[in-house]
Amino acid sequence: MTLRTTTLAGSDPVLLSWRLDDLLSSMTDVTIERIDLDTDPLSRLSDLLGAPSLFGGVRTAVVNHVTATNGVLELLERYADSSAATVIVLFTGTLSAKAQGRLEAIGSFEKIVAPTKTPEVVALLTQMARSLNVTLTASQVNDLAQRLDGDFARAHSIFTQLALAGTTTPEHFEALLGSLTTPVAPWDVTDAAANRDIPAALAAATQIDAVPMAVWVGAESLRLARIKEGNLDAASAAKVLKIQPFRAQKLVRWANRHSAHSVRALIDAAANLDVVAKTGTEAEVLSALAAWLKVA
Repeated sequence: MTLRTTTLAGSDPVLLSWRLDDLLSSMTDVTIERIDLDTDPLSRLSDLLGAPSLFGGVRTAVVNHVTATNGVLELLERYADSSAATVIVLFTGTLSAKAQGRLEAIGSFEKIVAPTKTPEVVALLTQMARSLNVTLTASQVNDLAQRLDGDFARAHSIFTQLALAGTTTPEHFEALLGSLTTPVAPWDVTDAAANRDIPAALAAATQIDAVPMAVWVGAESLRLARIKEGNLDAASAAKVLKIQPFRAQKLVRWANRHSAHSVRALIDAAANLDVVAKTGTEAEVLSALAAWLKVA
């Protein structure tokens, strides 16, 4: 097997990332290594290209933030006949015609361009949804295309939520479309959780920054734990936690659904969400939130 180089080029990082994930998901029996040339030396890529896979199968190196310098191109050309690995080079900027020609000579080249015409947008959204195992009607995809105004990051968020929730009911889909224009706050996530409305909680989470959302989720989880451990009624909870009576009543009803064991699980899930919110991708944050919602 010879080295296969696939170059993804474009200016939209969301579309590049989605296409990369879609490409990797189509591969089997692979060992993936990630190299970021913003922080990793070029010698790391050179070492990887010159070494056979230690685990058998196909090793894939995902190389981010590559500038098409002559040194990088010469390195890829030098190992074009190598059997070491499959290399995917992710270019996040534009390339000169000369650099593109050299990359096309040693492998496949895809230029990822955000479409602007409605039929092309619809086709891309359909492909993006299918890659996440989400099935939408033609009407739903058309509605989404008209409301997004080229915001493919939001589209990917919506598809991720649908995949996590496991539902594409008209009501859930309309709630997500409405979230494109409706302001939300961190407490909308926990209010939805208190009402056992997981789709609404996930929809709200994508409209706000992950870190403050995770902080609020953690704070509410701790309030629930204090209510449960102290066996507090609404009046006591309002006084001890220094919150409004109506919020205390809602939290007490929520806490009454829990056992001491499930409250501990809630705290653990909130702590994990806090960590992931600071270091993870959007999909990882939503997955961690889904884990918290499962025990909420």
